[in-house]
Amino acid sequence: MKFIAEKTDAPAKVMKKEISIRSSELFLHVPNGVQRMSQAMKGLVETSNNLAIVKCIGGKFEAYNLTRSSVDSAKEATAWKIAAVFQLIDAEVGLTGGYRDGIQI
Repeated sequence: MKFIAEKTDAPAKVMKKEISIRSSELFLHVPNGVQRMSQAMKGLVETSNNLAIVKCIGGKFEAYNLTRSSVDSAKEATAWKIAAVFQLIDAEVGLTGGYRDGIQI
């Protein structure tokens, strides 16, 4: 990884400092990466999450996570952990893209 910092003009609009700090802290607490390795199959990642997309549009944050697991209940538990982090700031949370009773939701 290479990081370069250069002086630049300030943009016309910036986020308030308090909101910037609070949102940065929030994203540090979202479970990310491998959450559990399979006990049944050596080397298999059982459950993982990626904080995939974060957008700030019209003064609102949108965050999209990609949660995967070979065990449905573990995937759902990880999704609810993520939801709980966002609910701490009264964010609107929706869980989509999973399967329930063999039907994609």
